[in-house]
Amino acid sequence: MSKDPYRYFRVEAAELHERLSQGLLDLEEEPRSERVLDLLRAAHTLKGAARVVGLETAAHLSHRLEDQLAAWRDGARDEGLEPLFNTLDGIAAELRELPEATDRPAAPTVPRPATGPQGTSGRKPEPPEPAPAPSPAPKTPGKRRRETQNGELEELIHRTLMISARVVRSRRRLAERHRTRGKRAPDAVSSHLATTVRDELDVAVRELGELRLAVEDLRLAPATDLLTFLRRAARDLARSQGKQVVVELDGHSARFDADLARALRDPLLHAVTNAVTHGIPAGGSGKITVHGRREGTMLIFQVADDGPGLDLEAIRRAAERAGVLRLGEGEDWGEERLAQLAFRPGVTTAGRVDEVAGRGIGLDALRQRVVAFQGDVRFLTGQAARGTTLEIRVPFSTYAVPAIHATACGRRIALPLHSLVEVVRLSEKTRLAEELVLEDRTVVLGSLRRALHLDVETGCYRFALVLRHGQQQVALAVDMIHETAELAVFPLPRWTGPAPAVSGIGRGSAGEAIPMLSVQHLVTALTSKPGLDARPVEAGQLPILVVDDSLTSRMLQQSILEAAGFEVETAATPAEGLLRVAQRSFGLLLVDIEMPGMDGFTFLERTRDAVDPAPAMLISSRDTRQDRERGRAAGASAYIVKGEFDQPHFLELVRGLIRCP
Repeated sequence: MSKDPYRYFRVEAAELHERLSQGLLDLEEEPRSERVLDLLRAAHTLKGAARVVGLETAAHLSHRLEDQLAAWRDGARDEGLEPLFNTLDGIAAELRELPEATDRPAAPTVPRPATGPQGTSGRKPEPPEPAPAPSPAPKTPGKRRRETQNGELEELIHRTLMISARVVRSRRRLAERHRTRGKRAPDAVSSHLATTVRDELDVAVRELGELRLAVEDLRLAPATDLLTFLRRAARDLARSQGKQVVVELDGHSARFDADLARALRDPLLHAVTNAVTHGIPAGGSGKITVHGRREGTMLIFQVADDGPGLDLEAIRRAAERAGVLRLGEGEDWGEERLAQLAFRPGVTTAGRVDEVAGRGIGLDALRQRVVAFQGDVRFLTGQAARGTTLEIRVPFSTYAVPAIHATACGRRIALPLHSLVEVVRLSEKTRLAEELVLEDRTVVLGSLRRALHLDVETGCYRFALVLRHGQQQVALAVDMIHETAELAVFPLPRWTGPAPAVSGIGRGSAGEAIPMLSVQHLVTALTSKPGLDARPVEAGQLPILVVDDSLTSRMLQQSILEAAGFEVETAATPAEGLLRVAQRSFGLLLVDIEMPGMDGFTFLERTRDAVDPAPAMLISSRDTRQDRERGRAAGASAYIVKGEFDQPHFLELVRGLIRCP
């Protein structure tokens, strides 16, 4: 007998809850008696299963759902299906409280035989005799067990990729050695041996490829759960706004990486929220379509509404109000470029601020999450049909990302292959140019040194990788191209903080770390500043001074701020910071608290003696009331905790605090 009394109930209950949730949504859109009957059967089955394992509250709620379904079937529909959804939510809450799987034995729960037939009679059966309650296992060990299993699976995938890469390289070396020695007329035995080994390596490559696909398949999750969640979310949001919505789902048969399933939940929820809020008029009705499909190595989701479509002029004016555009800028831009402004922080066309919209944060947060998975998001423009379509594209797998491997400015890097348009060999004349002229277009040419603000020597720049993000293209100058090969990519550790230029870290066959660069960040960085290695300063804007003894923190803040158009200087010590403050005026000071020689509080107190002190923001890993109060007393206008760092909020604070000359 299983040592876990809920082992099979968990699976069955999850399936029945999904069936009930999907069925209620269908019933709300198209009332049909056969659907009610199917839901009654599911509720009755769930009630019986809950009683068998002694979950009386879940059983009672399932019985209540039976009664509500029967009443609705018989014509009691004044309140609609909302009470049924509430009961189903109560059942879901009970299921979430189930103890984690445990290896400790538990006494079986034996229900008392019913005194009469159970079913849809509406009578509540007598509760079973109380049985010895199973000792619930703490949730933490169960969670650790799942995390351990996931970690082992990830390690297995990584090891498979590494072995496959080594075998491929061994095969190449063997083939090259065989060609070289073939010129010396090798004897028949060595030639036969080399051929045999090469054939065996070919077989190993094929078998490892099949093994890797099989292992990756274990991580694939069905799209059904995610799509049903979005449908329910759209329905609830529409009702809260006094709207009616019909949600059509396409892509139930799709399966994709389990990590992507979790990561895409919030971005797709943002997309659906945007469609309901902006695509359906107040007090009106509309249709939203969510479509998911796979194209090659990419997974594509489209969320479409049948509303009036994007108001590009309203988006442009909103970008002006948010300070993203100068007054009158963008009037001659194309539709695609204007539509992308909607993803910039602070840009919103909502008439008022409420719990759902109005701050210009949702679409920016959506974009940040998608970019973190080497993906892309955009509004489709130029459509003849009415409405708005938002498209999200991400790699099908987060672990084996097809990538181009290169060296730039002496550093090994990788870029997602799906973003590569073409490779161009640079001549002596074009190597230091600011633009690259191609057959039918001209694109910005830039270096890794400028895009990532690296303090390194200029590279030799033999090649240019033409990269695409949305409809924008840039050319990245690199020293050397190694190969195109899949790379096992892992998310950045939490302790590194935000790193907009790096979307993940891959491990090479020798265990070396290879950064997977964000094409979106490269395009933004290279198109915002002309010149291969120049760092121009925006006229009329005072610079920002970052004072932090951590190199990582300094570089991350500098990267974020310069990508947003600010001039930035850094200081590694408070003493260096005071020297810089004495030499020139700054628009804003960003200061750490814990630094050698002098803490951030003392630093701010020293800067108060200046004739025209700059506003300041403390950025620290410490989060206590005493630190915040002391910071205010020292002159800090804002306080950000590093562990809770949110890039849009950070930039919003900076724009609000920075002073002009």
